[in-house]
Amino acid sequence: MSLPQSLNFLDVQRKASSSRSYRSKLSSSNAKNFVCGDEIVWDLPGNVANSYYDLGGTAYVSFEVENTSNQAIMFDGQCGAYSLWNRMSVTSAGATLSNVTGLNNLINVLFSTTVSPQYTDNIGRHLLGTTKAFDTGDISGHGFSIAAAGKLKVCLPLICLGITQLTPARYLPAFSRDRLQIRLQLENAVTAFFAAAAGNVANSLIKINTPELTFYTCELAPEVNAAVMQMTGGKFEMMANDWIHATSSVSTNDSALTSTLGFTSGSLESVGFSHRPSAFIADVTKHSFARVRSNLDEWVLSVNGKLYPNRPIVCKDSGAEALAELLCSRHEMHNFHATSSIGDGYAIDTYNGVAETEPSFYTAVELESFAQTDRVYAGINTVSATTQLQLKYHTNPAVNAVIDIYGLRSVKYVLDMTQLGTYEVYI
Repeated sequence: MSLPQSLNFLDVQRKASSSRSYRSKLSSSNAKNFVCGDEIVWDLPGNVANSYYDLGGTAYVSFEVENTSNQAIMFDGQCGAYSLWNRMSVTSAGATLSNVTGLNNLINVLFSTTVSPQYTDNIGRHLLGTTKAFDTGDISGHGFSIAAAGKLKVCLPLICLGITQLTPARYLPAFSRDRLQIRLQLENAVTAFFAAAAGNVANSLIKINTPELTFYTCELAPEVNAAVMQMTGGKFEMMANDWIHATSSVSTNDSALTSTLGFTSGSLESVGFSHRPSAFIADVTKHSFARVRSNLDEWVLSVNGKLYPNRPIVCKDSGAEALAELLCSRHEMHNFHATSSIGDGYAIDTYNGVAETEPSFYTAVELESFAQTDRVYAGINTVSATTQLQLKYHTNPAVNAVIDIYGLRSVKYVLDMTQLGTYEVYI
């Protein structure tokens, strides 16, 4: 006899095995205070007996931003103080577990295509330094304003790294025989911030004080962890989603572009890209993360000559097809509760760098054959393959642009305590 869940009184929550959770705050290991352009390093200790890090659910980076320039500055883009995150990597015992470049632009993309204006104007405003748009329907091209000689503390969730995107969700064993080292490369001030005038905004004048990495750790009772070790045979295998990044460029003389990507993966799940006007990226008076469409007509991804999708994605006119394919790559095409902040600027081809209606174009292609489950991974294999992004423009781009290309791939982390006892990564 089958019963509905509402009548199944045998299915009750059970008390967890003996354990405790505690909070840790790690100061940076290479210095206490930094300026834009510097690198911050945190060392998560290894050899922590019976313990597991909860990085995917609780980890965040906090620091104080101090503006010692002679004018007010604002975080550029939609994601607040994430505009300062240029690159982040995770290494352990010589193995690179993650290395994400172009991170601030990626997070801007994720914010505009997945985060609601209600979040950026409420939690985000207090936590991250985001702000709401000036007008209904538009997106905000900048974040919180820090006055000359002003300060602001922010707390940024640790995101977009393989160790924070384990699938299915897992705690990360803390008892490997070597530390986990996280390195954050800070962005240049003229890219990370927006100001009304060039003034004297320089790296040395924007200080990042006392950065800390905060997270929770779950410690099991020795006998409970012994049972886990017996169950796994001392070998922990974890799948994760990991971002990879490549860049290209297009000029006003180009009507088409083929860019070869160095994306190596046994399971590449999706690829997407954006165009940013080249001249804006190092200009503090222009929005560095504005994503124009650049008169893009259609595009396709080629892997050893095979096209994905088999017919090009059309981007002109309203941009509806490009947006539909982006939603497919997020597994959200039929999700009518999906949120975003793309505003009125999705299909804007040109931009002056300051207008309130900021362009927000981004598109992607789905590459998984089984896309509705986290129990299997089924992207395409690009190991030893020639992977190319092929773009066609209906009119030459109005300005030179940097193209940021992002791939989402599956990776496997292995910690074998019966062998070396350090993390290994398989792509």
